[in-house]
Amino acid sequence: MKPKIKENTLVNKQIKPRARNFARREYITQVASILFATRGYEASSMRDIAAEVGIMPASLYHHFSSKEDLLVSVVSESVAKIQRAVDAAIEDIEEPWVRFTAAILAHVEALLDREGFQVLVMLTLPPEISDTARASLISHRNEYERRFTSLLSAFNTPDGTDQRVLANLILGMLNSIPIWYKVDGGSSPREIGQNILSLVKGAFAQ
Repeated sequence: MKPKIKENTLVNKQIKPRARNFARREYITQVASILFATRGYEASSMRDIAAEVGIMPASLYHHFSSKEDLLVSVVSESVAKIQRAVDAAIEDIEEPWVRFTAAILAHVEALLDREGFQVLVMLTLPPEISDTARASLISHRNEYERRFTSLLSAFNTPDGTDQRVLANLILGMLNSIPIWYKVDGGSSPREIGQNILSLVKGAFAQ
């Protein structure tokens, strides 16, 4: 069943009409992603999320057992969205630099997409979450990190370069973009990706 959309709320001002075509659970996850990103995880209560969705708090717990459970779902879908975009972009591309370029551009565009599910990137994990939730969030992060490192393995990097460190540095640059990115004005997502590519290209031996 599709959710009844509340108009003119903090969240729905950010969700374009086409992006609202979600089932209830998916829509809750989308709303939570925006609130966690704009207000912070600690400052966003289940009551806040329920109010933005337009349901009673008790109904929210029908879909998610806790805010922590909802956070794990948000991060899981965020990682999955970027992975799907990258996988589609690099399919059938064999040349390493062209493949890496396609991956970077797809990552940035998925990260900054406002037409569908809005990706939540957590540069640091909330200190109050349980060990179980922390392990799950780290697992999602590591899964994508491994896929990204595999792209770098095709390059000859200078002796002594730790490709895992290099991967994390590049991912750190990419995932910090939403902090300073402006939708109106400035560079487009693709232009930002191309600028990052020009910065990191020197790390690869030609």
